[in-house]
Amino acid sequence: MTDRIAEENRKRASEGFTFSLKEFKAEWYNLKQNVDLLLEGLDSGIDPERTGTVVKISSYRLSILSAEIMAFHKRMNR
Repeated sequence: MTDRIAEENRKRASEGFTFSLKEFKAEWYNLKQNVDLLLEGLDSGIDPERTGTVVKISSYRLSILSAEIMAFHKRMNR
């Protein structure tokens, strides 16, 4: 009996993880598209504060995505 209950619990946990992973992938895809749209409007890689520092657009993407991943992680843990 306990083996059956343990198996059911494992199955439920696995289904929850799969759902969360699918949800995360969908959220990631939408987020990446939105960030790419935002970055298309930027100047040619010059930082927004106009300090003269030239950065790659991929650096902007990474920083924005990192912040959004942390926000998503907090939402998932509620």
